[in-house]
Amino acid sequence: MSRTSPFDALLQQCRDLASERLAAAGSAMLGGADEFLSGLIDKTQDQDTQALLMDSRDLVGRRGGELEREFLDRYGEEFDKSCRKVRKALETDADEGEALELELVGEEELNETLKFKDLSTKLRRACEGHLGALDQRTAVLLGDANLESDDNPFGPRAICEAYKQACRAVSSDVRVRLVLLRLLDDYGAEAFNEMYGELNDLLVDNSILPKIKYGVKKTEGGRVPGSPDEDDEDAAEDEEKAPGKKAAEAATPQDFFSAIQKLMGGAAAQPGAPGTPGGPPALAGAELSSALTRLQSGDASGITTGTVSIAPGGHPGTVNVLKEIKGTNVGASLGSVDAMTLDIVSMLFDELFEDPKVPAGVKALAGRLQIPMLKIALADKTLFSRKDHPARVLLDMLGEFAARLPADFDEKHELYPKLEPILREVVDKFDDKVEIFIAADEKLRALVAEEDARAAEASKAETARQQQLENLSVGRSAAQQEIRGRLVERRPPRPLRAFLVHQWIKVLLVTHAQGGKEAPAWGEALKTMDDLITSVEPKPTIPERRALATQVPGLLKRITTGLNAVGVEDSIRTAFYADLMKLHQAAISLDAAKAAAKPADAQATATRAPDPTASATRPPRDATSTATRSPTATATRAPSDASATATRSPMGAAAAKGAPPAKASDDDLDFTAEITVMNPFGGGQVKVDELDFTDAPAAPALADPAAARPDPKAPPPKKPAKDMALPSKLKEGVWVGIRSDSPDEPRTPVKLLYMSPLKSRFLFCNRAGKTVLECNRAELAKRFRLRDMIILSEAPDTTLFERFIRGVMGKLGGAPAQ
Repeated sequence: MSRTSPFDALLQQCRDLASERLAAAGSAMLGGADEFLSGLIDKTQDQDTQALLMDSRDLVGRRGGELEREFLDRYGEEFDKSCRKVRKALETDADEGEALELELVGEEELNETLKFKDLSTKLRRACEGHLGALDQRTAVLLGDANLESDDNPFGPRAICEAYKQACRAVSSDVRVRLVLLRLLDDYGAEAFNEMYGELNDLLVDNSILPKIKYGVKKTEGGRVPGSPDEDDEDAAEDEEKAPGKKAAEAATPQDFFSAIQKLMGGAAAQPGAPGTPGGPPALAGAELSSALTRLQSGDASGITTGTVSIAPGGHPGTVNVLKEIKGTNVGASLGSVDAMTLDIVSMLFDELFEDPKVPAGVKALAGRLQIPMLKIALADKTLFSRKDHPARVLLDMLGEFAARLPADFDEKHELYPKLEPILREVVDKFDDKVEIFIAADEKLRALVAEEDARAAEASKAETARQQQLENLSVGRSAAQQEIRGRLVERRPPRPLRAFLVHQWIKVLLVTHAQGGKEAPAWGEALKTMDDLITSVEPKPTIPERRALATQVPGLLKRITTGLNAVGVEDSIRTAFYADLMKLHQAAISLDAAKAAAKPADAQATATRAPDPTASATRPPRDATSTATRSPTATATRAPSDASATATRSPMGAAAAKGAPPAKASDDDLDFTAEITVMNPFGGGQVKVDELDFTDAPAAPALADPAAARPDPKAPPPKKPAKDMALPSKLKEGVWVGIRSDSPDEPRTPVKLLYMSPLKSRFLFCNRAGKTVLECNRAELAKRFRLRDMIILSEAPDTTLFERFIRGVMGKLGGAPAQ
C-alpha cells in the first residue's frame, strides 16, 4: 500500500498547476512552430536540411494537437513515476517496475536520449534560481530530505523525458524528433522559469519553506536539503536570539577553493613529497614569494630545471607560464596545498585564454598577471571566495572593460596605451601588498567611466535620431488621415489623388514632424492641398475661370517649394504638372460647365454633342484665350516629352475630355507604399515607417458606395496583420537574447538602450554601449513572435573571475555552490 502524506493534496494542486502551464506552453510552442521552422528553412542552403525541416513543419501541422496531448499524458506518467521513486514505502515496487523497462536501443535512439539529457541539464541551469528553491520545497512535500535534483517530478528531466516519449509517439523518424527537440530547446527556459516561479509562490502561500536558505550548498550527488526539521521557524527563532547571526552568515564566503580541491582529489601529499616526513623541505613563505617575484620581473635565474616562457619585464603574453612553472624546480619544491593552488590558478588562466568573449589583446595584457595572482592565491585562499578581494575585483573590472572592446583589440587600438600602463604597474610594483591592485582598479574604473560617457554621448545622437523617425511616422499618420478625409469627401480626379497619396503626403508629414498641428506651416500645407483640389473642380462661370488663372501661379509656386523641401525629383513634379494642366483644361471646358449645371442623374447619360450656344456664351477674347490655354499652361509649361506622356495617359485623356473622375484603385490609393523624404533634421534621405500599433487590417481602398456590397467574384480579403503586441517586461535597460544563425551557438545578449515615447522605435546595444540593432515595432514584434529574440531573466554573464571558476569546476565535473 502506498504511504499517504499530509502534503498529498498540495502536491496534487501543484501537479495540476504544472500541467496547466505545460499545456499552455506546449500550445504556444507548437502554435509558433510553423513560423519558427519556416525561418530556419529560409536560413539554410542545404537541400537535405531544408527537406527535413519541411517534413517536421508538415508533421507539426498535421499532428500538432496529438503531440500536445501525448506530451501532457506522458508528463503525468513521468510525474507519478518520480513520486513513486522517492516514496520510501514503494521503493521496492518502483525498482522492480523500472527493471522491466530496460531495453536495447540503436545508436540513433541513444544519441537522441543523450541530446534530451543535455537539454534537461541546460534547462536546469537556465532555471537554476527558481529550481533550487523548488527542489527544497518539493523535498518537503515528498518527505525525502535527500531528494535528488533529477528526481524532482516538476524538474526538467521529467518534462524532457515526457516530451521525448511524445515525439516518439507521433514520429518514427529520429531526425524529425531532433528537430522537434529544438522547439523545446528554444521555448523551454522562459516558459519553465515562469512555471517554477508560480509553483514556488503557491508553496510559499501554503507555508512550505517561506524563506529559503539559499546559502546552503547542495550535497554530493545533487541532493538538496529540504526536510521539515530545517524549516524557517527555527531559523527565525535563531535570528531573534542572535540578531547578528544572519549578517555573519551572509558574509561567509562560498568556499570555492575547498570545492575545487575536493574535485581534484584533495591535497593529500604523497610520501617523500616536499614538506612531508622523509621528503625535502617545501619551498614556502618568503623564500617562495622571493622566487616568484624574480619570475614576475622576468628574472628566470632561479629556474634550474625546466623552462618558462617569460620575457624580461614579466610579459608572458597568452602562454600559461604557471603550467611551465609546475615542471621546474620551483614547482617541484612546493608543498601539497601550494602545489594544488598552483594548479587551480593555472586552470583559471586556461579559462581566460580560452574565453571567446575576451579579446586577444586583453588576454595578452591579463596574462601578465599570472605570477601576481598566484602569489596572492598562495598567501590568501579567500581570493577564491571573496567577491570583494582586491585582486579579484581588478580582474572582474578588466572583464567589464573587455566587454566594451572589439574582438580585434590589440596594441593598435586607441585604448591600448591607456590600459597597458595600468596592468604594467601591477606587475612592476606588486610585492605582497594588495594596495597596488586597489590603485589599479580605481584607474581602470576611471577608464571604464570615460568610455561609458563616450558611449552615452554617441547613443544620445542615435536616440535623438530615433525620436525624429518616430516624429516623422506620427506625421505620416496625421497626413494620411487628412488626405483620406478629402478623398472621401471631395473625390478629385485620379491623377490628383495619386499625387496627394504618394507625393504631397511627404510635405505634410515633414511639416507635422517639424512643428505639429499647431504650427502655421501645417495649416498652409493643408490649405495648399485644399486649393489644389478646388482648382481642378469645374469652373462653369467666367469669374471662376479668371480667378483660377490668377491663383494657379501662386499655387504652383507653393507646391514646388514643398516638393523641393522633401526631396521629390524634378521629373515627378514635371509629370504631375503636365497632368494638372489637362485637369485645369477639363475644369474650364464647356463640357465641364454643362456637366456642372446638370443634375447628377442626367449627368450620367449626357452626350458630348457640341453646344450650339457656345459661341454666344463664349467669354470675351482676352479671358477666353487665357482660359482656353489653361491657367496651368500659362504659369508653367512642361517639357514636350512630359506633355506627350501625359497626353497619352488614359488619365490625362479622360480629364481633357471632361470625363467624370475615374474610380479609385489600389495602385493610386496605396498608403502602405514606401515613403522616402529628405530628413528635415539632417542626414539626407530617410525612410518613414507607418505608425501602426494594432493588428487590424489596413483601411480599404476608396471606392464607390456601390462597391461596399461584397462581390462574389472578388478575391478574398487580406488577413489582418499579425499581432504587434510586445512583452510587458520590455523596458529600457532590459537584456534580451538574439538567436544566433547557428543553432549550436548561444543567443547574443543585447540591452534595450532606447524605446521611443510612443514605443514605435527601439535601439539595442551590446555591453560596450554600441548600437547593434535598431528596429520598428512591427519588426520587433515579429522577432519576439518567432522567438528570434527573448527576454533574459537577468543581465548576461557572471563576473569574469566567477565565470572562470565555473569553467574550472565544470571541467572537473562539479558545479559551484548556489
